[in-house]
Amino acid sequence: MNLADNPTTTSVVLQSSMTVTFTAFFRDTIQTMIPFVCVVAVAIAVDLYLGICVSRRRGEQIRLSRAIRRTLTKMVEYTGIVTLGATAAVAFDYDLIKYAVNGLALAAEMWSILSHFAELRGYCVNGKGLMKALIVATGQKIGIDLSGITIEKQDENK
Repeated sequence: MNLADNPTTTSVVLQSSMTVTFTAFFRDTIQTMIPFVCVVAVAIAVDLYLGICVSRRRGEQIRLSRAIRRTLTKMVEYTGIVTLGATAAVAFDYDLIKYAVNGLALAAEMWSILSHFAELRGYCVNGKGLMKALIVATGQKIGIDLSGITIEKQDENK
């Protein structure tokens, strides 16, 4: 439908109302995305910095092109995830969706940051151990048996 092709009152009203509806939807989606994009951008920058520090500590060659490519890939992926969460939250008018979807994306990035940070401090934390270590760090008052935590000091020779 094009307004240049014999516009009727009904077609003009329909097209105008759809334009306003879509504009309002996209505005609300973008406003919902902005805080999450900022938080994820900071997390990606911190992960890049810690990744470079870990690579230096290991004595690996740091290739700037690879670091930039991986960082840009992360930005595109997380922007897509944040867009999905914000769009679903606005479409269903349910804020828990944006926190759940974006929280999972941020949790994945935080996992990487914590792994890099632990390695910089000389510790090797495996997957199960990291989650339990986070539980220990946030408080032992919840009554979970944490005897199976495996956090080991790394050899300095590596």
